[in-house]
Amino acid sequence: MIPLLSLLVACGLNGEQVAYTGTIEVTEVEAAATVGGRLLEVLADDGDAVHAGDVLFRVDDKRLQAEVALRKAGVDQAEAARVAAEAQVRAAWAQVTMLKRELDRVKALQASGVATDQQRSQLEGQLQVARAQAAAAEEVVAQAAAAGRQAEAALTATTTTVDETSVVAAIDAVVLSRNREPGEVIGPGMSVLTLGDLANPRLRVYVPLARMERLQIGAPATIHLDGGEQGTGRVVRIASEAEFTPRDILTPEERVKRVFAVDIGVDAGLGVHPGMPAEALFPES
Repeated sequence: MIPLLSLLVACGLNGEQVAYTGTIEVTEVEAAATVGGRLLEVLADDGDAVHAGDVLFRVDDKRLQAEVALRKAGVDQAEAARVAAEAQVRAAWAQVTMLKRELDRVKALQASGVATDQQRSQLEGQLQVARAQAAAAEEVVAQAAAAGRQAEAALTATTTTVDETSVVAAIDAVVLSRNREPGEVIGPGMSVLTLGDLANPRLRVYVPLARMERLQIGAPATIHLDGGEQGTGRVVRIASEAEFTPRDILTPEERVKRVFAVDIGVDAGLGVHPGMPAEALFPES
């Protein structure tokens, strides 16, 4: 979070409103790669505005590209094995068909007294072996197909990993800090850039305990910027526990007061940025 700059002690404005000063904060998003490696380039710097889909940085993918080539070779090899196995299946069943025809012929000859029981028995044995070979060949085809699917899955996974070496912004944001430089080696999940979500800025102020009973979630507030711009907002969060006023707030007397952190949602169209001071005015109930 962006540190709070100051708090204006609760005071009446013409007896109608109470004003508090704080700073604009945004939700921070750490831009990190899911893969490790050497940073090739970082395409954004502190303060840059980025849009969803913009490439933020790239990690060296040479090793992964070599792995992709290896995976593709594995897919080709598995496909070749499947094709060869299917050819063996066709040959095996052709042998079965031929032996069946021959056995039928011998049976007919045997009925005429020309063929012998030995010939018939021999052909029946050969037919049984041929059927077993055909079944085994079909099993090889199934194994080759499974190996092909595994090779395809491995290729898809590696290709996806290559794609993840280019990291894009998930949201419209501003770069709050650039944490790594090209040439550095990063690990998976290591933050390269810290982004601030500009779509949902908020103003954090600290409200004294004595005034909390007048404040609730959804309460309206008027927002004033130092440049004179004015907008509206609503309370989106109230801290569940009180705390002492932050050290950088006004006088020592004020810093010992117990206060609650209050976040006010601010219209992004107001043109606010992280760290910008602003004033919130609450209607006095």
